[in-house]
Amino acid sequence: MSILDFPRLHFGGFARIHAPTGHKNGLVDLSTNTVYLNGDRVDPESPISEYHEALHRLEPRFNAEGQFDPDGAFSMAMGWDFGGNGHFAIDAKIVSAQRQPFEVDEHDPVVGRSIDLWGHYNEYLGTTFNRARVFDCDPASNWTTTLSNWSIDVWETGTLS
Repeated sequence: MSILDFPRLHFGGFARIHAPTGHKNGLVDLSTNTVYLNGDRVDPESPISEYHEALHRLEPRFNAEGQFDPDGAFSMAMGWDFGGNGHFAIDAKIVSAQRQPFEVDEHDPVVGRSIDLWGHYNEYLGTTFNRARVFDCDPASNWTTTLSNWSIDVWETGTLS
């Protein structure tokens, strides 16, 4: 199945991505699994807490409002979510359905139902057991983020329909 296939569901709402920001600081070479600090390779045997402290001290720094601040709590090297787990959550409702090209139906019975995106399907339990995850197709690019292993659950008044 493709996103270009029919039927299609159109939805509106908001999403929250708990994407990790640590690997986007220019100090990690994911092709060789090498970490750098001040131009030097970091010894993988050194305590990780020392590396995290060094990243935290790096400038520029910014505060919780995202403004540059030399005393801010965040280091640009760590980003705002250094320990992000890649979870993706959505709070949205279906606003229309489309069964064929150029025919959008805003009165389909599915319109108005809430949706959620979940991860892997567990065939034994017949359920999904975790959230969809966000990951980078090309970690060297800021333009290739995608969702992995997800499915849509459609809900009506709190019960799966």
